[in-house]
Order: sequence, then C-alpha cells, then structure tokens
Amino acid sequence: MVTEITLGNISQVGGKTVTSGGSSGIDTAGLIEGLTEAKRLPAVQLETKLATNLAKISEYGGMKSALQGLKDALNVLRNPTGFGSSAQNVFDSRAAFLTTSDGTTAGNYLSVITSNGAAVGSYDIEIEQLALAESYKSVAFADRTSSIVEAGGGSTANMFAAGTFQLNDVDITLTEGDSLNTIVSKINAVKGQTNVEASVLKIASDDFRLILSQRSTGEDNTITIVDGSDALHTATNFPPADRTAPLNAILTFDGETIERQSNTINDIVDNVTFTLFQETPTGTPDTTLTVEIDENTEAVSNAVIAFIDAYNDFRVFFAKQNERGTDGEFLDTAVLNDSILLKNVSDSLINQLALSANDLLIPGAGLSDETSRLGDIGIYFSDFVGDSVNGIPATSKILEIDSATFSAKLQGNFEELREIFEFKFTSEDSNFASLSRGNFDSQETFKVLIDDSAGPGLEAQITHIDGHELATPQYLTYDTSSDEVTGTAGLTAILTGSGELEGLKLYYYGDGTSTEDFTGTTTSGEKDYDIDIDRTAETAQVTKIHGFDLVTAIDLDYSVSASAPNGLATITGQDDTLFDGMSFLYVSSSDAVVNFSFKQGVADKLYNSINDVVGTTNSGLINSQIESLQDSNESLQESIDNIDTQIDVYRERLLIQFSALEAAIAAANSVLQLLDAQSLARQQ
Repeated sequence: MVTEITLGNISQVGGKTVTSGGSSGIDTAGLIEGLTEAKRLPAVQLETKLATNLAKISEYGGMKSALQGLKDALNVLRNPTGFGSSAQNVFDSRAAFLTTSDGTTAGNYLSVITSNGAAVGSYDIEIEQLALAESYKSVAFADRTSSIVEAGGGSTANMFAAGTFQLNDVDITLTEGDSLNTIVSKINAVKGQTNVEASVLKIASDDFRLILSQRSTGEDNTITIVDGSDALHTATNFPPADRTAPLNAILTFDGETIERQSNTINDIVDNVTFTLFQETPTGTPDTTLTVEIDENTEAVSNAVIAFIDAYNDFRVFFAKQNERGTDGEFLDTAVLNDSILLKNVSDSLINQLALSANDLLIPGAGLSDETSRLGDIGIYFSDFVGDSVNGIPATSKILEIDSATFSAKLQGNFEELREIFEFKFTSEDSNFASLSRGNFDSQETFKVLIDDSAGPGLEAQITHIDGHELATPQYLTYDTSSDEVTGTAGLTAILTGSGELEGLKLYYYGDGTSTEDFTGTTTSGEKDYDIDIDRTAETAQVTKIHGFDLVTAIDLDYSVSASAPNGLATITGQDDTLFDGMSFLYVSSSDAVVNFSFKQGVADKLYNSINDVVGTTNSGLINSQIESLQDSNESLQESIDNIDTQIDVYRERLLIQFSALEAAIAAANSVLQLLDAQSLARQQ
C-alpha cells in the first residue's frame, strides 16, 4: 500500500521544467528524451548527409585551387591567344647579357631591358655622348625667404623686378616682395605647361641660387625666356657661363652612328630599351660594349618546373581523395572518392600526357635524337612511394624531370622544345590572329585511293584530307621494295609524302586495290590552311588545306563590331566542322586571302582540358558541383527543420500525456492515503 508521495526529479525537457516520477516513479524526462530521439533518427541521417556535403564542398574548393594553380602554370607555356599574347608567353621572354672589351663593369655604362618577343641577337655599342637637359643657374642670393623682387623698373644688383615674363610661352608674374621660395613655387605651379622646373641650390649659408631646368633632355627641348619687362634681368642674373646647353645622346650601334634626344632609347631594336649612364672610354682601342639578347632559358626552366610541381600537387590531391586504410576501406579524409568529375579530370590529364611523356625513360640514359615529346626532353611518368611523415600518400603517375637531359635540350633545341608545349600559330598576315581554340587531334586523316596497277608514281593518291575532298588528288610515293616493307609481315607498301606533305608516312596492308583511311602527320606536325576573307560580303571560307584547293570550301561564321577600328571581325568555326572550337580576329578593312597554320602542344591541350572545369569565380564544372551540393544542403536543412518542428509538437504531446498520468497517479495516491487514514482511525 502506498503511504507517501515521492517528489521525484526535476529536469529540463524541450526547454520546459519537468518533474519526473513524482507520483509514478517513472523517469518521465528520460522516457520523453528517448522517444523523441528515436523519432529524430531520420533527421540525424540527413545531418550526416549535410555534413558530408559540406566536406565535399570544402574538398571541391581544394580541387579548384589545385587545378587553378596548374592552369596558371600552363598558361605561360601554352602561348595564350589573341594580339599581344607574346607578353604572356615565357618562350618569348628574353634575357640580356652585357660585357665590355676591356673587362670593366658593363653596367656602369649601360642597362638593357628586354620585353617578350625581342629578336635574339648581338650588338656592339660605344657611347660617345650622353643626352643633357638645358639649365640656367642664377647669381647668388643671401637667403631664400627675404624679398628679392623690387618695384617694377628697378635695376638693383642681385634683385628681380616686379613684372611678367614668359617661360616657354607661359606667363609668370613676379610681385614686389617675392622671395626665392615664392618664385620657385610660381614657376613650378606651371611646370606641366612649360616643362621647366625650378629649384634652389644651397652653396653656402649665404649663397643660394635659382636653378631653372628643362625636364627633358635633348637639343629639341629648350628653355625660352621672353622678358619684355626685364623682370628677371636675365643678362646679369643668369650668367651665360652658368648655362648648361642641351645635348643629344650619341652612340655607335653596330658601326652606325645613332643620335637620340634621351638617354633612354627604345626605338633602335623592337622590344629592347637601352639606358645610357656614362660615356665609354676612348683610346687605343676604344671600349666597346657588347649586348647579347637571347632566349630566357632560366625563365623557361622555372616555368616548366612550376608546371610539373602544379601537376604533381593535383596528383597528390587525387591520391588523398582515394586513399584507403589497411582494411581496404576509404579513409574518412577521402571525401571525393566517388566523384566522377575528379576521376574524369585525372584521366584526361594522364591521357593527354601519356601521348607525350615517356614512362619508360631511364634518367641519365642519354639524349634522344628527337625533340618532339616530353619524354625526349627528360620529363617522364613515375610513381611516388609516399611520405607518411608529411602525410603524403603513395601517388601514381607523377611527373619527374631529368635535369641534365632537360638542360641540354633547352640550350640546344630551344625551338623544338617550345613546340612540345605551346600552341604554335603562324599567319602570313599580321592582321589575322588566333582568338580561341579547343583541343584538336595532332594527326590528320587522309583518304587514299590505291591502285598498284596504275603505273609508277600513280599508285596512291590522296583524295580527302580531314574529310574534305581535294580538287586535285595528291600522289604519294608507293614503296613496295624497301627493307622495312619486305621485313614486315603483311605490309604491302609504305606511302610517303613530299612537298607540302613532307614527312607523311603511311603503312598499307591491303591487297593493292582499295580505298583506305589513314591517320598521320607531316614532319612539321602543323595543320596548314588558306582562308578567303571578303569584307564586303562579310564571309570567310577556308579554301585550301596544305596548299591544295578544296572541292567545297569550309564556311566559317563572320561577325563585325561596328564600333571597333576597321570594323573588327570575329571569325568562328561552325559546330561539327574542322574548326569547331576555334575563333580568329581580323582587324583590316581590306579583303584578303591569308595562309595560316597551327600546331598544338601538350601545355595547350592540358590547359584546354581543365579550363571549363576550373571556370571563373561563378562558372565552371567544379562550381556547378559546389552549387548542386549547396542546393542539396538547403533542401536537407529544410527537411531537418520540418522534422524538428514535428518533434517539438510530439514532445509537447508527450509532456501533456505524462503530466496527465502523473496527475492521475497523484489523485489515486491521495485516495489511498485517505483510505489508509480512515482505516487507521477505526483501528484506534
């Protein structure tokens, strides 16, 4: 029989004070908490998904950062598009080297600054005269703050007179009482118009001179004073002996005498600026400066290493996202292990590099005769075993560089090396330039009609190149007797090109009478076209491939910007044509037929393959993934909030129910206590 009331425990449930087990002995708070937690399990699962998405968003940010670093490194190696792109192309950067004939320090006489695209060459220079600016120095004044301007018409020695004079056609007025400082301020207030600057030279505590200096050197830049009111007393206050006459710079440049207004000269050699410091000594013989301008191989080497480092950083990122523990399961840090985008980017980069990097190259094995692939210049695939101390997992397909091989190729085969990396675009017309491009197959397709009974020299003729029919078929040499043919099982003939198709080599395994499709490339590896631009009709058509007329010209889209100089034209390749993904700029107002060619290097291909992935601040495939995850999280959070709202209602209902239970038990206890009291009273 219950004879006393249990006060129970007081606790907080859902922000409310709850007395648990006061009458029933039941842990009401714990029971409510358990029931609501069970009800909230779906929300917990959604929160786990939300947290996973947040982690993925963070890692996609890391992926974008790694690829942006790679993109930046590739950009200087790929030959960026458009006019003026040379300024961003590391292969066009130049270094200047200075020496003297007598072994003295060349930098004491001359500095040379090169811009990208400067011609490689060597120049001999002798500096005969430096350019000087004209200047005037006044007589002495006792101080710089007392009045040195008397009333107009005055002629006191070492004084000026009130009045107006013209300095290089600009009026300047002196007022009685003006000090040396005041005069300097008045002259300098209009120096932008006169190009003459005033200053004070302190020779002693009681000897101050007014200096008038032309701001530009050279004989064409003079100081002209017209002083009708004789305010300056020029004849006496500016002694002729204290005038410095203007002089031009004079130098001998590769035997030619050159004269310029300034000591900074940028119009002798394009993209090269010479600054003269002092005259070279004359004697027997005269001192000669030699300036050598060469490719900036150090900048190129640093750029290639930066590319390798950036690519390897991405490979390490990829490895971390696919790292497994000893149990074979992905680590918690491998957040993007299921990312199709990450895998596709990794595969694309490796596939592009695999065509150029040789993973069988043995470092130090010696130079290849070829300079057409990364492997030929000492860049090859390797596997990194990992570094547990620094948290770097084992990483496959990283790039390594054999420094000796690379350095030898850089010094000896610079032009061939640059073609491995960059997009090479050549135009016979400087008004026609590449604007944008995608990725292209390095090889071309050739449809060849073969008839070995047609007679010598007529057995094989190209009828189509890259799917476009030639107006006149081009014949290939048909070789059936060389050692390579007779020594290769099943090989019928080797077809070789000449002229525009020099270096083309195709292997034929047919029966001697067939039409075959081949892929191949010429020695240069360049794709060559003629484009006919008609400004009047506003059309552009490619009419020739490798100099061969086409039966049907290839149309390109043509648009003109009316506000641009010469009606700037943008010419764009049409979808699903040979020039899909390419666009060009044409900035002339004249019709033209332009021959152009291009060849795509590995840096350009890699750049293009990740460009759409990286995008900009608000675009790109990575941003799309992040936005999708953010949208998903908004939906998840909304679902979580809805569940929590329902649970709040559920908790309220439980509180009411358990409160009613406690009240019922309390009432029952009261009845029992009353009955006990009555029973006890009867017994007494």
